[in-house]
Order: sequence, then C-alpha cells, then structure tokens
Amino acid sequence: MINRASRFQSATSAASTGRGFTLLELLAVIGIISMLAVVSLLSTQRVTRDVKLSSGVNQVLGALATARAEAIRTNAPTLLTFRMVKDLEDPSQPAQVEMVVAGFTGQIVKGDNSGIDMNNSGGNSDVCRFVPSSVVAPRYLPEGIMIAGPAQDIGVVGDPTGTWNFMSPGPWTPVDRDSDGRYDYYQSAEAGSTFGVLFGADGSMITRNPEAQTSSSNRLYNWVDYDNERDTNGNYVLNCSTSNGAADNAPFFLQRESDAESFINVCQFLAVYDEIKAKQDVDYTQFIAAQNSDMGAGAFIEERDEQLGTWLDENADRIHFNRYTGLAKVGGS
Repeated sequence: MINRASRFQSATSAASTGRGFTLLELLAVIGIISMLAVVSLLSTQRVTRDVKLSSGVNQVLGALATARAEAIRTNAPTLLTFRMVKDLEDPSQPAQVEMVVAGFTGQIVKGDNSGIDMNNSGGNSDVCRFVPSSVVAPRYLPEGIMIAGPAQDIGVVGDPTGTWNFMSPGPWTPVDRDSDGRYDYYQSAEAGSTFGVLFGADGSMITRNPEAQTSSSNRLYNWVDYDNERDTNGNYVLNCSTSNGAADNAPFFLQRESDAESFINVCQFLAVYDEIKAKQDVDYTQFIAAQNSDMGAGAFIEERDEQLGTWLDENADRIHFNRYTGLAKVGGS
C-alpha cells in the first residue's frame, strides 16, 4: 500500500523532471511573433491607404456632382478645377488638393491683353474668365491623395495624346517675392499643372466652352480668376506662376506655386491616386533633376509621363463621364 507521502514524492519527482524551453526555442517563438507583427502592420497600413484613397475618390465624385448641378442651376458653363494649396499662416499643415467650383462670367479676355500678356501668341488666343462660386465652398482631399488628367492640348511635347497633367507634389519652399519679410507663396521643387472638368449648361461634360464666340483659328483657354485683380488700365490680371512674376503661356503646363492662378486644361477623365505610394514605387528625384537641367520643358514632361504615367495605369482609380449626361463613375471608359 502506497502511503500519502510516497504519492507526494512521486508527483514532485515527475514535476522536477519536466523540460522547459531552450534558448533556441524562445528565439524561434520571438521570431514568429515579430513576423506576425510586421505582417499585421503592413496589412494595416495597406488597408488605411486603401480607405483614404477610397474616401478621396468619393469626395471627387461628390465635387463633380456639385459642379454639374451648379452648371444646370446657373444655366452657364461651370468648371471643377483642382489646385495645390498650403497654409502660409501654419506651415506645419500639409499641402492639399483644393477642389473649386467656378462659373463662367461671360467675359472673354484677349491673350494680348496687358494683364494676360501671352506674348507672340496672345493675338490668336482667347481666355474665358471664370470666378469661384459664391455659394459652393471649396473642398479638400485627404493629405497625399492627388489627381491627374490627360493633357491633350500642350504643344511643347512631341505626342500630346500621351501626356498627363500632374499636380505639384512638393516639397514646398516658402518664397518672399517682394522682400518685405513675409512669405507670399510656396513653390514646389517639381512642376505641375492646373486642370479641371468643364460642364455645359445642360450638365454634360464638355471640352470647349460653347458660349465663347471666337474665331475657329484662335486658341481658347480657361482661367479661374481667384482675386479679381485689375491693373491701372482696368484689365484683369492673371497672377500666374512664372518665376519673374510676368504672365505668359507657361502657366498652361507649369504650375509651381501654391495659390497661384493659371490657365485650366480641360480633361476628359480623371485619375485619383495615392501620392505616398507613388513616391515609394517611382523615383521622383529624377524628375526634379531633369527639370533643373537644360533638357527643356517638353523633354521633362515626356520623361515624367513615361515613368509616372505607366504607374498610374496600374494603381490609380479612373473616373469617367457619360458623354451625354455628364454623370461621373469610377472605372469604365
């Protein structure tokens, strides 16, 4: 008969012979936990990016619907245009894409007007003047969400049908143009474009303002006048983005300053994408280096289109329009 003390000694002996974890096993467990943590973090980041991009697409769709409704309400051509803005009062705030609804004023300014001054091409150019809506407030996309659109009317490149309008991605540097000790604007290290979508009075998406009764041989531009500034002769002034402050047709494809005015290139569709992801996959420094070289604007644009444009085809969400109604949708053609 085994007494209670013997049973206790047997249990104690069995417990003492139980083997613990070795150092190698502990390291293996730690490694597995670390791998799972990394996978979980990457998955969370990807989901967060997808949610932000989806939110941005929905905001663009909402702004397009508002601009279309405003065109019908006012019975006048209406633009939804996109530009980069950054708060001069609070530099810690990120640059964001601002979506502005602007209505046609009925005014057409000649390109050789002293406030526009398109140099030699001005006499054969007409500029439709738009102003921001007084009833529709601007909307802003989430940080890092950008928009691109086709640029099929730029004469500085060999094949304009394959050219994209890209917004200025930064980095942004504050500039004191008049040396008064106060910053006037931010300038981006990389050039970009100002563009938008134009709706007719019936709500359809159009590429040329039907109310602009101009010569068929004249080039027709669109311009959003944000500040209603006039010169001493009463001419409206285009506060464009050229480095010396003089106006010419460069702003049609070169938009480097946050809050600057520019000609608006009308797009037939839009691409919404994550700029942070784009910079992870595409080397942006090559674009800045090309821009600062002597290769010329056309070569710079074509080089960027080849790299970033190809990336857009695989990673951006496309927004297309019904050619008859102007209604926007994601995907399709």
